[in-house]
Amino acid sequence: MLSYLHISVKRGLDEDLKEKALNSFKKHSSSIRNKKLIIIIDFDKDIFQRRFWLYDIQQQKVLLNNRVSHAFSSGLINCRNISNAAGSQKSCVGSFVTGSQYQGKYGNSMKVIGLESQNDNAFRRHIVFHQNVAHKYYGFDIPKWMSIYSSGCFCLDEESINNVINKTKNGTFIYVNKSKKESVSKKYNSSFF
Repeated sequence: MLSYLHISVKRGLDEDLKEKALNSFKKHSSSIRNKKLIIIIDFDKDIFQRRFWLYDIQQQKVLLNNRVSHAFSSGLINCRNISNAAGSQKSCVGSFVTGSQYQGKYGNSMKVIGLESQNDNAFRRHIVFHQNVAHKYYGFDIPKWMSIYSSGCFCLDEESINNVINKTKNGTFIYVNKSKKESVSKKYNSSFF
């Protein structure tokens, strides 16, 4: 029962986290086209919690609270091992802006552009938003509905991803909060190779 509640309960948006996101939004305002919405992801919460928020700045309310993936190589439960290096297969954090929508290998997808040295390889690494996909882990087939990890992309369930992409493509701010217990691989290596 407790584990079901941990996974399914909607999470309120923490005021301190919201303030950090809004401060970063102001700092990067010249790179942001859509001034109405913010995507906030809290990697300080574990992978089973609803740690994704689509927040309406003008109405000051949460439009969507959902689960979101992190890279399997970044941690089994918590996203603690982050990297900006190409080929790391790890998640990255910080401030981003959404790019264009496209139909990719995993269906409806949206590009992401990093705005800081800790994530400036995101676009070249093909860190994107896409739906959860079926994977093989250690030879076992994991169905789409159970697949909670990525190789660094932000994955949502199929119903939510279409809604999020339609509302946020082409210039919406994204703030990804790091884990308080984070460890960094190659100290935000910003070189592509």
